[in-house]
Amino acid sequence: MLNSMEEDVTPPRRAKRVSIDSDIEFEKSIHLISENIVYSGRGRDISSGGLGLVNGERLEVGSVIKIYLPFDGKGTIVPVFGEVVWSEEIDGQFRSGVRFLA
Repeated sequence: MLNSMEEDVTPPRRAKRVSIDSDIEFEKSIHLISENIVYSGRGRDISSGGLGLVNGERLEVGSVIKIYLPFDGKGTIVPVFGEVVWSEEIDGQFRSGVRFLA
């Protein structure tokens, strides 16, 4: 909570976020090997602009990942690309913000 002397410098969100609690798989390109590795994480929130993701390792800011988003309750998966814009450790897990790429 801000007191009268503090200023909120957080930029406003571009799109409304919706809380989700869903298993998410994603790939990150490894330049030294010829294949991509599929990782698992947990979706925290999603908007038209991006995804909040929690997983077991830090994602490199600026890296592009391929995310396999569950689309409906029938098993439909939609692959989308996103850029990691931030990543931080919280209680032994890593939370990352991923911006969807057009």
